[in-house]
Amino acid sequence: MTDKKVLRNLLEFGIRLDLKSDDENIYYALEFAKYVQETALFDSLMLSETEIDIFNFEEKVLTVMIENGTLTLHPHTDEGAFEAVLMILKFISEKHETIKENYIKLNTEVSLNENEDESEDDSEWI
Repeated sequence: MTDKKVLRNLLEFGIRLDLKSDDENIYYALEFAKYVQETALFDSLMLSETEIDIFNFEEKVLTVMIENGTLTLHPHTDEGAFEAVLMILKFISEKHETIKENYIKLNTEVSLNENEDESEDDSEWI
């Protein structure tokens, strides 16, 4: 497969992240936007809970959407977009598993806290 075809497929189909819920999509988008903010060359602006514009020195180069467990890319310019795609691939390769694990931990903690609250409510009736 040629490099152009790989890039075309990436733009057309996106990157499947195996996220299981809308809340996990939102969490992933927030973590991604935070990561972009911490880079030297790029900045991010969240347009919605799952849509992020990527800027390179004040020029919008790419819009990223994370929906239904898939990250899709919508380039706005040829220059800068390639570097942004490389940054996104680096993010996924370095942070993907950690973000998924952190989301599971947060959900587990919330579930445990809700169960404790329900137990306390039940004991009040006794």
